[in-house]
Parts: sequence; C-alpha cells; structure tokens
Amino acid sequence: TRAPEYALPGQKFPLANPAILGNFPAAALMYRAGYIRQGRPVVHEERRLQDMWNRRSPLLAEDPGFDPNRDAGDIAPLSSVKQGVDPLAYLVGPVEVRYGGDPARSSVLDLSGYIHKDKKFVRSVTGELGLDYGRGFCTLNAPKAQGVTGFLKKKGTFNLADVRIQSGNDYATVLVVSLDEKPLKTSRKILVQVGTICRPHGYRARPASFKGSKGKQDFKGFQIENLGMPPWNVVNADITLTVKNPNLRTAVLLDSNGMSVSEIPVQTQGDTLSVKLPPDTLYLVLK
Repeated sequence: TRAPEYALPGQKFPLANPAILGNFPAAALMYRAGYIRQGRPVVHEERRLQDMWNRRSPLLAEDPGFDPNRDAGDIAPLSSVKQGVDPLAYLVGPVEVRYGGDPARSSVLDLSGYIHKDKKFVRSVTGELGLDYGRGFCTLNAPKAQGVTGFLKKKGTFNLADVRIQSGNDYATVLVVSLDEKPLKTSRKILVQVGTICRPHGYRARPASFKGSKGKQDFKGFQIENLGMPPWNVVNADITLTVKNPNLRTAVLLDSNGMSVSEIPVQTQGDTLSVKLPPDTLYLVLK
C-alpha cells in the first residue's frame, strides 16, 4: 500500500519524522516551563504612520533586500537612531516596533558586546544562547536546560555549565532538560534527548556544481537523485555525556513512546555521572 502523500519525503511541511517530531518533548518542556529566560528588547523602534506612508525605512527589516548602510538615508528624520541596525540583532534579543509612536523614543542596545563578526559568533542578551555561525553550531546554557545543536564534530567536545557533551556525529542535537523543575546540578530526574540526521530509505544524492540565479557564480553542493520512501533511516548516536550532579546514579533508555526499555551502564566519580549513549538513543532519563 502506498504511503499517504503527507508522509512522503519532499512534500510540504514533513514534520512527522524522527529528526523533527521526535525532538519535540524536551524543547516543548523547556519552553512551557520557562527554563530559558526571555531577554530585554535590544531594539525598540517607534514609527509614525506618516513615515510609513512615505515609505521611510525601518531601523531593522526582515527583507534580505534591506541594507542598513545603503538605506540609512531613508530613516525617519525625527528618529533618535540615525542608522540601520545589524540584522544579527534578531539573534541577540527581542526586536519590537510600536506603530503610531514617537520616533524620538526609539532606542538600540549597544550590540558590540554580543555580535562578534571577526569570530562569526553571536551571544544572546541573556548569555544563555550562543551561535557560532562560522563553524555551524548553537549552544544553550541555562540552569535547567543545556545542550547543543549543529555540526558538532567540528568542535567535538562542548563544556557547558553543568554538562559536557562529546560528539562523534557530524550533525546532531543534544538537549539535557530538568524533569523536576530543579537546576541540572541538583535535579533528581533529567531528560536527555538526541536527534541525528535521518533520511528516507533509498535517499541518494551526489556531489554537483551549479550556477547562481544570475549565472555569474559557481557553487558546489549536492544533487538529489532519489528522495527515497518510508521508513526513515536514522544515523546512530555517537554521544558521551557527563553531568555534574551528585544526585544522579542511573540511566534508563526510553523508546520513542517514552516507555522504559532498559537500564544503561554509567560511571560515577565524585559529583559527576558519565554515560556513553546507546546508538539508538532518542530519549534517556538520568535519575
């Protein structure tokens, strides 16, 4: 029997796969429980309606065609901020706009301590998130939730506040989240969630070169030869995890439904617990 269209790879919004749907629980928990702090606004802009009717440029725009340097002369004359804002500000903290307000009340936080273009690194205003867009990974470092996502093998070991993650996976996501609303360093029950690359069975791609939209620039990438079909094939996890917490003594592997499968060997030394995650890890509970 042919799989329904919505389940086939290549269709719009293919959420029901291990890499996306399987990585909802820890993300949903830390969001709903407020484990990650919301930062103060880094850009506050107030725009007069007349300036909008006159097509004056905003301080910051999502449109990739907006150039904060080229378009600086189009900013509202009464604005207290006289030049455009680096689009990376969106990664530092909230950007807010009040329509029908007073442009003189606009303000922008000094972003120099958060955006480091020489290192290709952006830090959030709370200090809990860091994006290394040069090497391609992002870290989360909050008291009750810590983790990393991206091309992990480029760095290998990530030392967070209470968690050390060692990855042999080229690309993966690892989240360590408190299940009892206590900080990870004192929690008695912690969820570990792992996502790796997944591809439909039979998926095939080959190295290829192609030209840009105007035919002036050459790019090297991949050409998909076969989208594949269900079932999804998931890359094995190659992760070693160490948590600084004297209360942790055991690790239990869960299946995709969150049901207990088996207890996993761990190593404890002083106030730390270390565990080599099984290759098929999606969810693991430390307690």
